[in-house]
Amino acid sequence: TPWTWGNSARDLIWGPGFWNWDMSGKKDFPIREALKAEFRADFLDAFNHFNLANPVTVIADSRDGGTPVADSGAVRSGSGQRAIQLSLSLSF
Repeated sequence: TPWTWGNSARDLIWGPGFWNWDMSGKKDFPIREALKAEFRADFLDAFNHFNLANPVTVIADSRDGGTPVADSGAVRSGSGQRAIQLSLSLSF
């Protein structure tokens, strides 16, 4: 019957993969015997890859009698932008 629970398996719809590289590098600079400076650079999503979100999995809205959802199966959003963080610390 229309708009009733079916017998589909759980997690039947797979979304796109997630690809993210976080990298960091650091360099220590000795100044005196008990004093050193550390420079650090962190690259979050270093290759600036855009990751798509999961598709919409709702087929019908059962709250109002089963109106079909037009976005069913569509990927409508995503995320991903490079962020660079630089830091300098002094240890003594």
